[in-house]
Formats: sequence, structure tokens, C-alpha cells
Amino acid sequence: MSLMNASPQNAPSKEDRQRLQELLIAGSESTPAAPADREYFKSLRTRARKRRG
Repeated sequence: MSLMNASPQNAPSKEDRQRLQELLIAGSESTPAAPADREYFKSLRTRARKRRG
């Protein structure tokens, strides 16, 4: 569903749009902490398994 077709009660508020824009700009200006490569996702799976028990 595009924002052009959204009803007013479902449309994001001006504050929500501004906050999203701030987050997107901050993300685009930040540097990645580590590459999202095969080892990164392997470590995420390992962490998730440990949390599940």
C-alpha cells in the first residue's frame, strides 16, 4: 500500500516522518561495525541458539 492511497487515520504523522528521516540520515552517515558476511550470520545463529537454551 502506498502512502498516496493511505487513509488519513493510517498515514504517518509529521513527527513520525521527521523521526524516520532523522534515523535514515543517521544510518546513512554511520559506518558499518562489521561486514555482514557469512561469518556474521553464522555468529547470529549461534547467539540465537544459545538464548533459546
